[in-house]
Amino acid sequence: MSDPIEFKANYGIRAKQTTYRDVIFRSQLEAQWAAFFDLCGWEWQYEPGKLPGWIPDFQIRTSFCDVLAEVKPIDLWEAWGMHLEGKNVSLPDYGKAARYRGDLPIVLLGHEPTCISGDEIIGLIVTTDISQVPAIAGCTLEEFNNSLRVEGNAKAKWFEAGNKIRGLPAASRRIFPDL
Repeated sequence: MSDPIEFKANYGIRAKQTTYRDVIFRSQLEAQWAAFFDLCGWEWQYEPGKLPGWIPDFQIRTSFCDVLAEVKPIDLWEAWGMHLEGKNVSLPDYGKAARYRGDLPIVLLGHEPTCISGDEIIGLIVTTDISQVPAIAGCTLEEFNNSLRVEGNAKAKWFEAGNKIRGLPAASRRIFPDL
C-alpha cells in the first residue's frame, strides 16, 4: 500500500480564545461547535474530564447516548472521500482520541459538520469495527447514527452558530438579508 495521505490540522490561523455561554474555549472553532450543538438541541459539556493522554473537547448528550468529540480544523469530508476511493488516509492530529476506539463512543469533528457536504452525521465515528458501536455506546448502531444527525438545514445552523459566537445577528451573513 502507498504512503498515507496525511490530513493535518490547519493551524495557519492562530486559535483565538472565545467565550460562549460563559465558557472560555481555546478556539473559535470549538465555540462554534458548542453553538451548533445548542441549535441542534443537544446538551454538551466542554472538556468533560481527563483520560490518560487525552482530554476530549466535548461530551455530547444526545437523545440516545453520550458521545465524546474531538475537534480539529481539518477537512474531514475530503479525507473520508479519499478513504472511500480506496486511498490510504491518515489523520495524525486525532491520534489521542483514536487510542480509545473500541472503548468509548467517539466522533471526530472537523472544520465544519460533514453532513453539510453530504454525510449522514456530523463527523467521523472512531472505531475499528462498526459492529462494536452498540456495545460501546449502549444503543443500537441506528440509534447512535440518528443521535448525530441534524434535523433541518445543517449548513444554516452552522452559519448561525458562527454568527452567535461572533456576536452577529443571524441575518448579517446573508447576501440579501431582506429575502
